[in-house]
Amino acid sequence: MVCTSPLLRHSDHGKCGGSRRFRSHANVAARVERATAEKLGQSYLMATRLLLFDHVNNLPSRILQKRTQGVMMVRFVADLNALNDWVGRGLASLLVSAITILAAIAVLAWLSPLIAACVAIVIAIVLALLAIAGTPLYKRVRKLRSERGRLAANLGERLGASSPVRVFGRARGERARLKKQSKRLAEAAVSQIRLASLLRALPDAISPILTALVLVTSLLQSERIDWGSLLASILVVNLLDSPIRDLSRVFVFLQNFRAARDVLGRFLQLPSLDSGQQLPPLSAGPGQLVLKDVSVDGVFQQVNVQAQAGTLIAITGASGTGKSTLLGLATRMFDPTQGTVSLDGQNLSEHDLNSIRQAVGTISPSVPLLRGSIRRNLTYRARAATDAEIDQTLRLCGLTEAIEALPRGLATRIAEHATDIPAALRQRLIIARAIMGKPRLLLIDDADVLLDTVRTETLAPVLQNNNATILLVTSDPRWLAAADAIWHMDVTGLHIYKNNTTECCKK
Repeated sequence: MVCTSPLLRHSDHGKCGGSRRFRSHANVAARVERATAEKLGQSYLMATRLLLFDHVNNLPSRILQKRTQGVMMVRFVADLNALNDWVGRGLASLLVSAITILAAIAVLAWLSPLIAACVAIVIAIVLALLAIAGTPLYKRVRKLRSERGRLAANLGERLGASSPVRVFGRARGERARLKKQSKRLAEAAVSQIRLASLLRALPDAISPILTALVLVTSLLQSERIDWGSLLASILVVNLLDSPIRDLSRVFVFLQNFRAARDVLGRFLQLPSLDSGQQLPPLSAGPGQLVLKDVSVDGVFQQVNVQAQAGTLIAITGASGTGKSTLLGLATRMFDPTQGTVSLDGQNLSEHDLNSIRQAVGTISPSVPLLRGSIRRNLTYRARAATDAEIDQTLRLCGLTEAIEALPRGLATRIAEHATDIPAALRQRLIIARAIMGKPRLLLIDDADVLLDTVRTETLAPVLQNNNATILLVTSDPRWLAAADAIWHMDVTGLHIYKNNTTECCKK
């Protein structure tokens, strides 16, 4: 109501003021509802995101390697947004709409039981239509997210400073592939939005139908209903337009939620290294590694081997014989099919994963540097490292002069995978990061690929001044000669060579 006339402002002051107060209270209630719903949705979203993050970090590496990074990002973004839409917006709208519809039907029942029954039947039909549309809409939502995942996986693999697309001049072919994927994604999106729009347009048809229904029903019982009740019934029916519209929107949220929930549920059911129990942390020790009757399906069987604390073990053998698998077992990136892996007499499967990873340092081309400052990368596995420990590590790795030459020193920021700094500096930083915090077990994978002659000479004093037990995958004769023992892996198993004698763990 707008009070424009002085007479109206005077005579209906209470009514106009009451209208303003009503609208003000309604706006406040709406804001509170939206804020509360958003807070609930974001809280749920954060808890789910952390659950996914923990699950990803506890997945065996052999399972995680089968998942593309692009699809993983879809999990953390698109799927979680679908959950948030349902929890933060859908549930609140569903509750408000249900209460409004029930209240409206109750008022109609007071005015005219027949009109209330007819309106309730029409609303029930609308809900039935939404339920019938559930299966096709769900399938279209699944199709859309599947195409979105394929596109994300493709882009995640092919976009990068040193991607094969750039190196081998395949931009034209990959552009054509991207165009096809984008077309399929667009078709899936249009198909899904057409059905969703049809459902959202349903209230536009329902409102005049309900109004006509009230008029017809009133005519049929003209002797029992007065004009005041008729106008009141039409007003109540018109108030149903908004909650019915909200129900159709909520229904679309529900199908997106179902699709995301089903996919995330299957992902969370993947076997994890986390048993769900509170495991004790790994106790301190000198770094003795023991593998007893260890088998890994498709790689090796019944391996029994022991690395004495403080020794340098060179692991050699042809590609595919299980060298990297052996290192993965030592840091519990996955568990053996059978047998036990122990560090200082403690079965790794019976101890906290974080404490195991803190006890092990890894140098590998597959564990690159992260985007951020050099200091952050250096201290990534040893967050409590002091400036003195950092300086000592820099000197040991021959990094002091290189860091001092940088404009911002340790605060210098590097790109993802450190592609914007020289390879020599990048490799030395990887070595420094691994030994920071003095791990008791140091794993060096693909040393011949990671390190050239200069970096190999840099690594030598690092290892000589390190008390850790070192497992080094290499075929370099210099490292083989310097090792305390050589573990040679072939199709027959693992063989130990030491002081020109041979002990075969499996024949």
